[in-house]
Amino acid sequence: MRSPSPAVAKGVVYVLAFAHLTLIAAVIFHGFDRLALRRGLEAPLTLLNDLNYSVWRFGFFAPDVGPSTEVEIRVLDEDGTARRYSTVEGFRFFSSNLESAGRFYGFKKESSFIADLQDLAARSAATRLFNLHPRAWRVEYAMRAIRYPTMKDYRAGDAPEEREFYATTFELR
Repeated sequence: MRSPSPAVAKGVVYVLAFAHLTLIAAVIFHGFDRLALRRGLEAPLTLLNDLNYSVWRFGFFAPDVGPSTEVEIRVLDEDGTARRYSTVEGFRFFSSNLESAGRFYGFKKESSFIADLQDLAARSAATRLFNLHPRAWRVEYAMRAIRYPTMKDYRAGDAPEEREFYATTFELR
C-alpha cells in the first residue's frame, strides 16, 4: 500500500485543524448552547467532547454552569505561625497523581451538597494536619462557592463572587 503524497497529507492536516478550530470558536461564541439542549444531539456532542474537549462547558468562555467549590484550610502553630492550604492555589489534598486529583474534584463538588460529608471531610483533614504538624493547636476549615461572571459582565468590570457555605474550627487546647 502506497502512502499518500505529501500534498494530500498536508491538505488533510489543514482540513482537520480547521474543523477543530471551528468547533472551538463555536463553543467560545456559544454556538452550541441551544443545540446542547436538544436530546438528539447529546450523544454526538458528548463524543466530540471526549475526542477534543471542544464542547467543554466549564471553561472561562462557557455559559454559567454554577459555582465552583473550593476549600481553604489554615493551620495555626503554638508559636503563632499560620500555614494556609487552598485548592484555589493548587492544593490537592495530598493526592499523589492526576487520577486522585480528579476524584478529589468530584468529591469537592458532591460534598458541597451533603452536610454530613462536609463534617467528615473537615474532621479527616484536621486529623491529618494535626498529625503532620505536631505543634499545631488549631485548624480552620472553610468551603466556598465561587461564581464566575459571564464574559460580558467580566468585560464590564465584574469580579468573581465568593460565598462561604461551610466553616468549622478544631482546637487541641
